[in-house]
Amino acid sequence: MFVNILKGIHRNNEVSGVFPVIKPFNVTPTGQGQIQIRTRIEPPFTVDSPRVKVDAESFFYCDENGEQLDDQALAVTPMLAASPVAGTMAEPMIDYETRVLQNESEEDAIERIRHTFDMYEKSAKATINGAMRGLIVSGPPGIGKSHGVMEMLQHPERQTYQALAGNFGGELDYEVISGSSSAIGLYQKLYHFRKPNSVLVFDDCDEIFANEESLNLLKAALDSSDKRTISWNKQSRVLEEEGIPRVFDFEGSVIVLTNIDFERARNTLRKHLDAMISRCHYVNLEITTTRDKLLRVKQIIRDGMLTKYRFEDGEEEQIIQYMNDNGEYLNDISLRMATKIADLASSFPHDWREMAETTCMHREARFKRLHERREAAKQAELVE
Repeated sequence: MFVNILKGIHRNNEVSGVFPVIKPFNVTPTGQGQIQIRTRIEPPFTVDSPRVKVDAESFFYCDENGEQLDDQALAVTPMLAASPVAGTMAEPMIDYETRVLQNESEEDAIERIRHTFDMYEKSAKATINGAMRGLIVSGPPGIGKSHGVMEMLQHPERQTYQALAGNFGGELDYEVISGSSSAIGLYQKLYHFRKPNSVLVFDDCDEIFANEESLNLLKAALDSSDKRTISWNKQSRVLEEEGIPRVFDFEGSVIVLTNIDFERARNTLRKHLDAMISRCHYVNLEITTTRDKLLRVKQIIRDGMLTKYRFEDGEEEQIIQYMNDNGEYLNDISLRMATKIADLASSFPHDWREMAETTCMHREARFKRLHERREAAKQAELVE
């Protein structure tokens, strides 16, 4: 369903236009009305799922062309339930997520994010250990999904388990697959890592979800049943040459790290994604807003991410503040960006901010900042 916003406000910017609806109009505990929409992160938006402040007269639900939906169309729209009173809409369901996010302090938010990542770490350990068969982790890029798993795989002695492969004996056998993989390539990897002390990690391989054969193989590998049988029911010279059978039992573990939010997907893949969630453990890192990304960066920096730079005189806090002040201008908000800025602060202690503006901000933002500075200079001249 779509909404035609005649006049709304997002972060002090006026908003209008036709947008897909994520969550319909509701009134928050503060008495303010809002709608959550989907965007392409085009200005004035800096996130893909912003909440826009509106009042009841400043919007209407519509089709993708902006044509207003009549009462009959609204009545069959799954996102809005018809009320017993003809011509009116029922009260929306309580949006607990909005209530929590609007009323939490910065420290509460950091603790929420820390707790989520703690649960992710425990789940990943259990999957590597073989106690859990499969794990899917979704979250935006650059917030530490991959780093945590790699630390566990490369340095198992640092983990709380005495031996990650202790359930089965022998050394841990693992591989991290990044980028793309064909269905036949996926089948080969699953065969080579079919044994109990094996772990396959698919990191940023979202192309797999675009291929139905790959999806079905992945669903079979992630299944939580006692016996997982994987098959390839087509002739393949590649498999014959390698001596790989067309049916085998899979006893390894699989971790999928993805940027796709399985719970909010609205496309033809939804049924497959739901099926995958039902088969294995799923962790949504719940970082969808610019604020949460910045708080995640702040948390990791405070936990020692920049210790190697040996900054003094509050320089780490200055980097955090710089990212907070310029979040809408930066090319991205991530742990990688924090490291880039730290590199500049270490190499150019006196003008690292100017360097960051040149190398870490998108083109439109740099010209916007230049325009703002020139306008401010003109105003200062007028005052003088």
